[in-house]
Amino acid sequence: MDAALRDRIGLLCDQLSRWPVLRTTITDAGAYAELTDLLSILTGPDQPDPARVQALLESIEEAGNAVGVVGLTTRMMGLDAGLILPGGLSADPGAMVVGWVCPLGRCDRVVLPAEGVKTPMCAAGPDKPMTPRRTPTR
Repeated sequence: MDAALRDRIGLLCDQLSRWPVLRTTITDAGAYAELTDLLSILTGPDQPDPARVQALLESIEEAGNAVGVVGLTTRMMGLDAGLILPGGLSADPGAMVVGWVCPLGRCDRVVLPAEGVKTPMCAAGPDKPMTPRRTPTR
């Protein structure tokens, strides 16, 4: 999947994690099957088909737009362009956590410690904790 698609998945996962009621909103808007399919595809063992993921994201976005919830899978560019963690991060368990990333490696979601979450969970796979990224030890 390309960076733009991963960005859209990350945004939706972030929205679902922050606002669990959005699952009900998406369902009520008529996109239950699409959301269920998308989450199943993302948590499955195989690499997702980008065209299928794109189509499901479009359906979810359109359903949200229809009920006034705009931007479920898209974000504004510019000042709200998102955060990218710097390179050189370590897997050393003794290092300080600087953020958590998708445990499935399928989106660009980043959760920072300042958000007050001990170990955030993946919205696509609720039983999967996100993967910590740590500063290198010196």
